Amino acid sequence: MASVRFFGSALVIAVAMAAATATVVPVGPASAGGPATHAPTQTVSPTHAPPPVAPTPPAAVTTPEPTLQPPKFVAVPRDERAPAPPPATGPTGAGKVMYLSFDDGPHPAWTPKILDLLGQHGAHATFFQIGSEAAQYPTIAARVRSGGNAVGNHTWDHRDLTALPAEGVAAQVTRTTAVIGATRCTRPPMGLTNPAVVAALGRQGQRQQMWDIDTRDWQRPGAARIVDTVVGQARSGAVILMHDGGGDRSQTVDALAQLLPRLTRAGWRLEAIPGC
Repeated sequence: MASVRFFGSALVIAVAMAAATATVVPVGPASAGGPATHAPTQTVSPTHAPPPVAPTPPAAVTTPEPTLQPPKFVAVPRDERAPAPPPATGPTGAGKVMYLSFDDGPHPAWTPKILDLLGQHGAHATFFQIGSEAAQYPTIAARVRSGGNAVGNHTWDHRDLTALPAEGVAAQVTRTTAVIGATRCTRPPMGLTNPAVVAALGRQGQRQQMWDIDTRDWQRPGAARIVDTVVGQARSGAVILMHDGGGDRSQTVDALAQLLPRLTRAGWRLEAIPGC
């Protein structure tokens, strides 16, 4: 009996010790009839910055095609001109004949004075008129023709034709012709020309008309100097360049009042340029 109690006590102690040393395994919910499963271990990753976003390429910039604009008519200052002497292009006259020409008119003050002097001495000239001036003074422009003088085209507003495309040259000529009437001669402002200008004028039925004797009266060197220039360079068929507009032309008028009787007495005839 004592041995049975001893055995039972030993069994109890053994079970207790086994329970004390047993490993407790946490379990998750078991499926029906199946073994329990371990709870999943969660691994927490360190926090990272969001991945860099590639920059969006800039939108392509489209450059619009240039639009051709009609030429703008801007007048060239009259008193800043210093053209190089052009080659002689005067018509050949029989005997002692020279051809007076006047640029930049018509002008309400100077053109009538010049016309009066020409009439008094039985002389004629060619007036290369600016279209915008002729449009402003149509009565004076008409008086030039009525006095037996010739009229030439000097563009609409005194542009440098070498700086214009062919259509710009054509616009300058045709716009002026619409005001001054038909003419076959054009004088490029300031004497600025090149083969392209000559060709463009030819397509308009115009002949480029230059000069032989440049009095440079637009520089206002004095009436005596203007007279000396003409007398010193006088030759048959020469075209003389003077101005009836574009500034103060009182010296031109004074010089012409001296030149006309002097040249007439010397046997010169002063006529309009043939063919203009």
